[in-house]
Amino acid sequence: MIYTRENLIQSVLDVQRYCSAEAGLADDMRGFNQALEAAFGTPLREFSSAGFFTETGPQALLFRRGIEAIQAQESGVLEEGLLYLKLEEQGESGKQLLQAYLSVGGAGSEVRRKATELLLQIVAAVWPAAPVQVTSADLLQHGFNDEQRPDPLDFW
Repeated sequence: MIYTRENLIQSVLDVQRYCSAEAGLADDMRGFNQALEAAFGTPLREFSSAGFFTETGPQALLFRRGIEAIQAQESGVLEEGLLYLKLEEQGESGKQLLQAYLSVGGAGSEVRRKATELLLQIVAAVWPAAPVQVTSADLLQHGFNDEQRPDPLDFW
């Protein structure tokens, strides 16, 4: 497989999202992230905890805020269908609420897109020599085999 810097950013989010998941899934997410960081040469975990008054402190602060902006847009996907159904059953007022909610969701998608762009710009600025993409072979060189990764949906 080929992985891009967007996959790198998503792996950071996934480590946090699944940190309390069953061990197999949580370990996979951590291992995948560590291998991606090593293959890209971007130690994001260390970087994101940098103090503000270090050389890359302002970028690290922006990185943390970008991650937080994306996380704030996430909602309970499993509950969405039921929510839509219940609001539609409430007649016109429920449909109006649903439209307002969907509007917020659209804005959230835009926030996620822009925050991802910011995070990618930070990676490019802090690590200009980092590759744009890496492969499964690169991950394997860093001790991670991506051939049989678990599906998070199998853990529900």
